[in-house]
Amino acid sequence: MSVAAQTPGHGYGTIAETVRPDPSVPSSYDQPDTQESLASAASSASARSSSVTLAASNLPWYMRRTTIAVLVGFSLFVDMIVYGIVVPILPTIAQERLHMDEAELGFLFGSYALGLLLATPPIAYLSDRYRNRKWPMFFGLAGLGTTTLMFAHAESYWTLLAARIMQGFAAGAPWTVGLSLLADVYPADQLGSVMGPVLSCYHAGFLAGPLVGGWIFELFSYTAPFYFCAALVGANLLLRLVVDESIYLTPAAAACNASWTAGSPTLRPSTSSASTTVPEFAADEISALLPAAQRAAHPSAAPPMLSILSLLKGKPILLASLVTIVIGSIFAGLEPTLPVHLRNTYHLSPGAVGSVFISLIVPSMVTSTLAGIASDRIGGARVLVVGTLAMAIAAPLPALPGISLPATIAALCVFGGTQGIAMTPVLPAMARYVASKGSTSYAAVYGIFNLAYSAAILLGPTVAGVLLAEFGFAIEMAAFGGSLILLLVFLAWTGLGSF
Repeated sequence: MSVAAQTPGHGYGTIAETVRPDPSVPSSYDQPDTQESLASAASSASARSSSVTLAASNLPWYMRRTTIAVLVGFSLFVDMIVYGIVVPILPTIAQERLHMDEAELGFLFGSYALGLLLATPPIAYLSDRYRNRKWPMFFGLAGLGTTTLMFAHAESYWTLLAARIMQGFAAGAPWTVGLSLLADVYPADQLGSVMGPVLSCYHAGFLAGPLVGGWIFELFSYTAPFYFCAALVGANLLLRLVVDESIYLTPAAAACNASWTAGSPTLRPSTSSASTTVPEFAADEISALLPAAQRAAHPSAAPPMLSILSLLKGKPILLASLVTIVIGSIFAGLEPTLPVHLRNTYHLSPGAVGSVFISLIVPSMVTSTLAGIASDRIGGARVLVVGTLAMAIAAPLPALPGISLPATIAALCVFGGTQGIAMTPVLPAMARYVASKGSTSYAAVYGIFNLAYSAAILLGPTVAGVLLAEFGFAIEMAAFGGSLILLLVFLAWTGLGSF
């Protein structure tokens, strides 16, 4: 028995779909009433998901997966530029304009993470609750632009502090909603390949922020870097308005993507000669269409919504959060301590210190992309082990006594590259766990990632500063390496299969 159906194609044609039963399906599905309801549901529910999964090249450019990935990558790039552009500027403001002490300056930098911590849970809940990624992300970006302009015109410490906290609050949307949007659009077994390049955009913004901020500040004025950031945010807002991901957020599309997670494609090109704008697809297995069919036949059977608290009961999420905190803390700990080491050891100027940071960031941009591809092909657990072990070995190298500046830069290149390998498998693993629960609560799970990374931003510089002050840079880096070895031992004991 086969059923042909035509459904509207969201403004880009119609979709003709043939649903053919698989002979291997149990006989209970051959009953007339069951077979009729299944065919009716499948014809309406799987048509959209077929065009999403296999006919993306025929969609308008603003609805394609690649465009959505560009949007998320650009959003993280802009967010990190806004985050980092104040690094070379705030100390000058603190000393020359507002006469702030070191404690006030340190709290001002850390208050970004406080805003991020406060914003993430409600943003994640609202995005998943209303199954909407567009407007939470749009208003978050709008808030990011507004707080950036507040920096340009701040005349007191409290105004700067309020702007920094609100900046962190607004940044919760691009991270939480942006990453969940990728999980909505891409099947879980392809997430590593797209998360890698997106994380490279994050690293690029992390690198570009301080460099661009310092140069614009020196060449123009104090307010110029903030207007530059506001212009970037404006371009980001325009792209966010144009891109349309609604076709991927239907229950049918979610079911289709979830079925790819198990490793068996749900749909294949049909040999029918019907003339349509979007290519015709036929179902390979009725069993694979059952989730979508059931949701179409029973609209109330929506995917279960998982809260942040319920997700934290899952061991894979706890382990992914632990990896994020440990590795994120190490990398964040270098921000205040590496410049001190370089200045004291090699007598480098602030500009030269900023240039040395390139050796940490650029390699991680490359390795993040490669690690994402490798995670999809050989498994995230292997990539995580290799990256974490290599990072542990590389950690003490930049602090070896008596080495030259070029050797230190080379060691930092290796250390930065290993960080990209170790961190990349975490994001796809978190999405796979949500998919395994039959849910689409990706904003909640990436809200947990945001919370873990915020904790790392708060914890890392504090611990690293104490280690540097009490024991020196060599002991600090050795402690980083030791913590990574302990992390690997703990993961091996609890189970690396989570990745």
